Formats: sequence, C-alpha cells, structure tokens
Amino acid sequence: MALEDFSLSIAAEEFISIVGPSSCGKSTFLDIVSGLSKPKAGTIHIDGKLASGLALDRGFIMQGYAPFPWRTVIGNDSYD
Repeated sequence: MALEDFSLSIAAEEFISIVGPSSCGKSTFLDIVSGLSKPKAGTIHIDGKLASGLALDRGFIMQGYAPFPWRTVIGNDSYD
C-alpha cells in the first residue's frame, strides 16, 4: 500500500514540496490529486469540494530525469 493513514491540508496560496524516499507514495498521491488515478479508499477534497477525475483546476508536472541531448552540460543546467 502506497498511502495509508495519510492526511494533508494546504492553506490558500501556500507553496509545498512533496519529498520522500523511493516508493513511499509521492507519485501515487500526485496521480490521485490530479485525477489520473482513483483512490482505493478515502477521498480528496479541493476547496471543500470532492475531487474525482480529471479537471482543469489542478495538474502537475513530473520531474524529468533526462538532459536535452542537443545541449551542453551547462546548457542543461539553465532555463535559457
């Protein structure tokens, strides 16, 4: 089980980071919040409303592990 006895509240305009060891449930949590996966138990509420399925009011971008092959090492380290 990736997530068990998990609860999280985030205040308006609060910035958070999801960190943890491999296989602790970070991606599972983000998949459920984004609507890509359904929880096997429990619910997700956003702004007091039940969040189920995909919606335009939320999303996430997964971290990429691969550099751009056409860039140099320094080029891959910048956003220019």
